[in-house]
Amino acid sequence: MKPYDIKTRIIDNNLEITGLDVNQTASQAFMITLHKLLTHNPATRGVTVAHQGQEVTLTCPLLAPYRRAIVKVLSYFRDNIRLLGETTTTLGQHLQYGGVVTYHPGNKTFLVAPVFFEGFSPEASQVLANMGGYPVSKPITGYTGELHALQDHDISKLGFVHADTQTMRDKKKSLKTLADKLESFGFTSLYELLLNRPRTYIDKSQPQSIEELTFEEEATIIGDIAFADHMRNDAGTKFRINLEGGGTVTVTFFRQKWLKNKYPVGTQVLVTGVVKEFQGRPVITGKSIESLDVGRDIPVVPIYKQSPSKGITTKVISNLGAYTTPPA
Repeated sequence: MKPYDIKTRIIDNNLEITGLDVNQTASQAFMITLHKLLTHNPATRGVTVAHQGQEVTLTCPLLAPYRRAIVKVLSYFRDNIRLLGETTTTLGQHLQYGGVVTYHPGNKTFLVAPVFFEGFSPEASQVLANMGGYPVSKPITGYTGELHALQDHDISKLGFVHADTQTMRDKKKSLKTLADKLESFGFTSLYELLLNRPRTYIDKSQPQSIEELTFEEEATIIGDIAFADHMRNDAGTKFRINLEGGGTVTVTFFRQKWLKNKYPVGTQVLVTGVVKEFQGRPVITGKSIESLDVGRDIPVVPIYKQSPSKGITTKVISNLGAYTTPPA
């Protein structure tokens, strides 16, 4: 098995799911997430776990509560894993769900993410649109289904890129479109995007504490903003963040005073920066900050190589895989 492989097998009315128990791989992140979702819910604790070498296998009955958990994780990881074993058609028939709906109160529409990488058929996409749903993925016109063929489809085939979905601040900083920025970052086709794997994963159930921060090294932390204010002489923004693993750390962003309004107190954020020492305590000189809008019931967060100065962050790269509806 490769580091991104997930193998499925249906036996009677049970589903076996096998992945690798190898650190910092998409396969391990998938298995950890699925295991936590299944075992933390009293309705889905009938799960058995078996280890054989580097492989770990979860077996569970194909009852509704289990199927809902499985499709949620499959949908979340669909662009970072390769499914082996059962075909997606067979697996879909047994799971009985084709997508995962996200709805925010007050919105007139809702997002529908497919369970599998192939996305929705044009007919299903039209039905969802008539219901007020926005299918975040559907087949790409002209794609033959072979991996190497993705080299013939440029990044602008993605609706998220085609619409130049950047913040107004990023647009003012540079006249380059999102497609231009992604190309300069190495994403010239859908092939490069698909093969771009996270450089690491953060397990939110085992968050980093302040004692684990190392001076002069880069760190990625998750926590809630407890305080936000401008620095002296409008030099930037200073946050105090309560880490999920325990402790509070000060994070400074120079020449970015607008961050105070964008990330108010109480926002859960993911911050990357360099750990410095100040009066014997660790502080972080921030490189990037983004709201952690991944659901709290998804405990593993992928972290991609990024370039905040170019407007290319983990969140942007994650959205490329999530919002793949091609332009009309």
